[in-house]
Amino acid sequence: MAVQPSPYARAAGRLPDMGFHPMPVAPKTKFPGALASGRWHAMPRWQEWCARQPPEFLHERWEEWADAGVCIGHGRVVGLDVDTDRTDVTAAVLAAVPP
Repeated sequence: MAVQPSPYARAAGRLPDMGFHPMPVAPKTKFPGALASGRWHAMPRWQEWCARQPPEFLHERWEEWADAGVCIGHGRVVGLDVDTDRTDVTAAVLAAVPP
């Protein structure tokens, strides 16, 4: 059976051409991750990739990591994801953030 490419491998390749700075996300997490000796951990110094593109050799390595998700580093907040089912929390966040 063929191995399915990770979400990172399927999506991240075209993001740098659109000006985005993709990084891998550890499976079932929401933070930039790195894979070493078969184990995921928080990616050290991921903030470096917010201001500049990771080099192509890193993208190629990250594409080989099974189950890697995709996140996008940026230098300033351009969007906000309110990840809750509670309407009171959503209302409080939206009230605190300018349009």
